[in-house]
Amino acid sequence: MTVGTLVPSRPIPLDDLEWVPADLLDAAAVGEELRRVRRRIARLESRSPELIESAARRGIPQEAGFGSPTGWLVAVTGDPAAVCRGRVRVARELREMPLTREASARGQLSECRVRLLAAARDSAPELFARDEALLVGQARTLPARVFPQALAHWRRLADLDGALAEADRAFERRRLHVSATWAGMVRLDGDLDPESGAVVMAALGSLADPAALDREDGRNPQQRRADALVEI
Repeated sequence: MTVGTLVPSRPIPLDDLEWVPADLLDAAAVGEELRRVRRRIARLESRSPELIESAARRGIPQEAGFGSPTGWLVAVTGDPAAVCRGRVRVARELREMPLTREASARGQLSECRVRLLAAARDSAPELFARDEALLVGQARTLPARVFPQALAHWRRLADLDGALAEADRAFERRRLHVSATWAGMVRLDGDLDPESGAVVMAALGSLADPAALDREDGRNPQQRRADALVEI
């Protein structure tokens, strides 16, 4: 094959995969098989931004009559414009994220974690380049609930002014709805900024933490929190 020759399209033969019925696997094998499937999915997902970036760089959307890569992606995938816009943005960021691309191609990072890393780079490109190895390591090892917090902490250190602006925007988005339902119950729904939310959660936890209650307390966690709110 000469230089510049395009490789013909060859779909991945997923239909050729042989699956062992889940009920025939022992307990250990089920967990291992699930981990293997998730790694394979992550590896397949890593191919998407590579294709999107290649299409955008080569002007394929414009050649096909689309005004932007996002419009082209909507037509190709059928996904909503907001989703496609985010994927185009991630593909653009990944050009300058070699360690993230490598970990993603190995199946070590889910699409969600790649998105979080791309957003972090967008906020502070130079500092991200310096700390990419650290952040990718955290993305690979930290639990799902902890990694966003670690990344948010890094962003605060990397861009204090931006973090303060984001905190102000979060505070402006605060809301609380209280309404009576047709059955006579009262429904609460709302969003609090992180600082205010931490205050509320700490207050509820002080009255609803099982460690501070009688062992015979038969209420479920939701009931304990509801009663704690009323008491407060």
